[in-house]
Amino acid sequence: MVITIVIVAMGLGLTAGGIWLAVLGGSFYYLVARLALLLTSWLLARCRAEALWVYAALLLGTMIWAIWEVGFDFWSLAPRGDVLVPLGVWLLLPFIASRLLPRLQAARWALGLVLIIAAGVLGVSLSRDRHDLAGTLPESGTTGAVAAAEPTVPTAGEDGTALWRQHAHE
Repeated sequence: MVITIVIVAMGLGLTAGGIWLAVLGGSFYYLVARLALLLTSWLLARCRAEALWVYAALLLGTMIWAIWEVGFDFWSLAPRGDVLVPLGVWLLLPFIASRLLPRLQAARWALGLVLIIAAGVLGVSLSRDRHDLAGTLPESGTTGAVAAAEPTVPTAGEDGTALWRQHAHE
């Protein structure tokens, strides 16, 4: 199946970046995700329905990790699920799911439920704007110009992107 090759490539692709991020002191998530993807592909190659369970666990774990790391900010969540969620939908399509043995309806339901949760997370994240700041500007003697503070750069440990940026500037 082509899907197996795609998932293997994704798992192997997370190896170098995941190791590098962990060495920099960042999240070990990518190494765990790599193992889950490789296990999913191995089970798919053997036409085992357990692949859907493993993938459902990966997707659920990814959502929990992503929300813990960035909250419900759509633009920060999107890169963490923009490939995994559609791939989960693809795994449920009849020409893939019906080939898996044993024919575990529970595995299909588990992945389907996690995809529904992902849709809910999408809905919540689209309804919130983490960067919308409500408030007023202080009255001052300026002529309408507001002095801008120095831009803040995320520090290492806030998220993986900050770690990459910090290392690139050293």
